[in-house]
Amino acid sequence: MSKTDKRSATGAIDKSEDGTTRFAIVPADKSGREVAEFNPETPPLIELSDLDSPVPRGRLLFSFVIVVVAPLIAAAWFLTSIASDRFTAEFRVAVRSSEAAVFAGMGELMGLPGASRVSKDSQVLVQFMQSRAIVEELQGKVPVRGLFGKTDIDWLSRIAPEAPIEEFVKYWNKRVETRFEASNSTVVVRVTAFTPQDALTLSELLLVHAESFVNTLSENAREDAVDFARNEVRSAEDRLTNARIALVELQDRENVLDPIKSGESSQALTAGLQEEITRQRAKLATQLTQLSNGAPSVRGTLNVIEGLELELRRIDAAATSQPSDALGDAARKPLSAVIREFQTITGELGYAEGAYASALSSLEAARIDAARKQIYLATVVAPGLPEQRVFPRPASDLTLIASIALAIWIIGLIGLYSIREHR
Repeated sequence: MSKTDKRSATGAIDKSEDGTTRFAIVPADKSGREVAEFNPETPPLIELSDLDSPVPRGRLLFSFVIVVVAPLIAAAWFLTSIASDRFTAEFRVAVRSSEAAVFAGMGELMGLPGASRVSKDSQVLVQFMQSRAIVEELQGKVPVRGLFGKTDIDWLSRIAPEAPIEEFVKYWNKRVETRFEASNSTVVVRVTAFTPQDALTLSELLLVHAESFVNTLSENAREDAVDFARNEVRSAEDRLTNARIALVELQDRENVLDPIKSGESSQALTAGLQEEITRQRAKLATQLTQLSNGAPSVRGTLNVIEGLELELRRIDAAATSQPSDALGDAARKPLSAVIREFQTITGELGYAEGAYASALSSLEAARIDAARKQIYLATVVAPGLPEQRVFPRPASDLTLIASIALAIWIIGLIGLYSIREHR
């Protein structure tokens, strides 16, 4: 009931009456001569229709429309009719130190403090530009929420003005890109807004706040550097003041300006009196060899000696004890005790003056060192008014979307064919 169209050494192709084409394996010897008759009813037979495409053409076309054409049309409609224009203003700044410039990469590799500090301060600036603090500071200057929540902005791009601050900060970081480029040690800030003027305004305000933030960092670092030295100066100054007050109180209480000089003067006066008493006693001895005890000249010499001894006793008493005077003032310390206290106070005063001078020198050195390490923000590229929108760009955006969709469709098709072939 069937007719064989073609035979070979290894198989035969058979067409049945219903038009189905089948392929059958026929045993053959080495010369290619069949060793068995071809029997179309005996398996194995392969229907050649099974070798056709595993996916009908209609389904291929439908999948292409769903995966490629429909997304492309939707994207074209959104980009040309819905999406709001976006404009980007960019500025570049660099955190610099007053110290001698060092190559950042080599400086960090060798552990130089200048390079690593500038890098760390730049990273801190980046974190500040992405923080909630900068959003709240800007909100006090311009209505930032209003700029990104206008009703004429497409619904996919705007944010509700009453959104929580946490959500707005996330939205802010999508619109304001801040990054640190280690290759040239610069901070790049790109501000995207929905009008060129808004982008420029926000960029200028961000630059002002960045400068203020870096100045605050520098001031805090400078204060920290001199704070210890300043405290040492205060401590030395207090010590010096207390010593001076103690000296003045001693002088007022003992009614003496310099007890040491007073003591030296008393010693000199005592030595003079003793010398004069010795001379008068020698004179008296000479007079007594020639005159009687009642002679006027002898009595005069005795009176002089008595007066000199009285004065000597008074001076000695003043050096060892000072009883209250006739006016009833309280008893004062002996001059020797006053001298000891005076020496103690003047020694403390001298030490305090030296410590105060040393602390002042240390403070000045700390200030010079802090001024040398001062950091500042240098503007590398100032913000400018953008003229060309960065989004949407229908031609390039649609090309990218079409390429991605087509790649997805082809990958899916290849996967489907692979699954069908291994079934």
